[in-house]
Amino acid sequence: MSKLTIRKEQIAVWRRSMWEDFVEQMVAELPFELPERFGKTPENELRSFLEREIGTARRHGFRPLTLARRYLLVVGRVGDLETEANAPWAEPILEDEISTPERRMQELEEWAAEIAPPAVPVRKA
Repeated sequence: MSKLTIRKEQIAVWRRSMWEDFVEQMVAELPFELPERFGKTPENELRSFLEREIGTARRHGFRPLTLARRYLLVVGRVGDLETEANAPWAEPILEDEISTPERRMQELEEWAAEIAPPAVPVRKA
């Protein structure tokens, strides 16, 4: 029986490809999910937004694609959670080292729903 070996470099390429595919998916999805914010956004600006905010999501532990997607929807509704004056509530949630990423995301979504209720129902991932 032959043994399959996957090198670290191969895994890195696969992960990079996975995140690139995710950006493509979100370029198509965000204008549909949040038309008031992204409906007329030029694609290059949308990609820049996505790359920046996906990096932020990953830095805060929202690494599964489902959590990263939910993070993007929250940020799309209320703005940048790290710099916006309207999101002082976000820092304690983002910096919480005890709660799981899933629990922190749920808290972010609850706060965001109070501040900026979705214009259309948001699909669950």
